[in-house]
Order: sequence, then structure tokens, then C-alpha cells
Amino acid sequence: MKAILLPFRSQHAYNILLGKKTLELRTRIPKEIIEQIKNKEIDGVWVYGYVTKGYPLLNYIDDKYKLMDRKNHTIFHNIGMYEFYSDNIHLNGTIPFRFWFDEYEELEYTIFMGFGGYNDDLNDLLCLTDEEIDDYGKGKNLYAWHIKKLHIFDKPKALSEFYRGTFYETPFKLSTLNKGEYINKEKWLDMATLKRPPQSYQYVWVKE
Repeated sequence: MKAILLPFRSQHAYNILLGKKTLELRTRIPKEIIEQIKNKEIDGVWVYGYVTKGYPLLNYIDDKYKLMDRKNHTIFHNIGMYEFYSDNIHLNGTIPFRFWFDEYEELEYTIFMGFGGYNDDLNDLLCLTDEEIDDYGKGKNLYAWHIKKLHIFDKPKALSEFYRGTFYETPFKLSTLNKGEYINKEKWLDMATLKRPPQSYQYVWVKE
């Protein structure tokens, strides 16, 4: 199944998992998907959320999501507190959720009486302040992706569960193969398996 893999900083992923954040702000939208939706070729697409590495850490401990900064993590790590938690799941570097995308809002940068800014009606849904939106947009129009049908996985998915293409829609340059060389299933899977997280949104294929 074709889908989108989208990276999230841990703070934003945290707000999504809690149900507070229902819009995701980006500088781009997947135009190919939007066009297919407009033409009624598809209803929408699943977007898988990858939590980037680094601090703050996003953990699932005792049925609660927790953000932990570097100081707290060092204390917990040094005294071995993690050993006292059952079902402690570290979510950075994993894909713990997905949502359905079929709609977006465009935020236009407007200037009035010498002052510029964005429409702040969506701030609460974005979980962002005016200053954060201004710093991110830098005067360019932005797009708020609607987060619908949020699905949190019982076990976070790994990058290795996603592929950069299908066997018949491969992203690789097969012309680079040596004469007489061929790709069997095992070799193709190794080439197609996602090994690095995306910097922006990326089209991926996932088994369902």
C-alpha cells in the first residue's frame, strides 16, 4: 500500500498522541496525492509518523506518554530507574502512529499596516504560538495537514517495515546492473527497505 512517511519532533508527536494536535504545519503538501483526491481517484492516504531522534525523549511508561529532557534522562539512566518500569517503550526513532490525510488548510502570510503575520485561528489545533509559526514560515505560505482517524500502534513500527518502491515500481536504476546480473527477491528487498528516516515527507510502501 502506498503511503506517506512524515518526520515529527518528539514534542509534536507527543501532542498528536495525546489528541491535542489535530493539524500539522508544513511548507509543502503532496501535490500528487491532492490531485488524485480532487479527481476522486483515491479518498486519501495514510500518513505514518516517524519520531525523530534526540531530546526531549518520548517514552510510553505506565500507560502514559512522557517527554524527558537530557537532565532527567541522565538521572533516570544513572540510577537505573528504567528497570522499575514495566512496558517502558522508547518512541524516538520509531513510527508509533498513523493518520488519514485528505484535507489541508493554507495559511497565507499577509501584511496589514506594515505588520505581517499568519491567520492565528488555527494556533490551538496546531499547538503552536504566533512566534513559532512566524519563525517556521518566514513569510511564505504554509499548509496545515488535517490529522484524521489517528491510529496508535500497539507496537511502534520500524523503518525496516517500509519500502522505497514496489518490485514493479522500483526507484532504483536497474541500468546500473552489470551485464547478465539480475535482482532476485532477497536482493531487491535489501535495496528497497527503508534504512534512513526522511527529512521531509516521503512516499513509501508498507505491507498491510
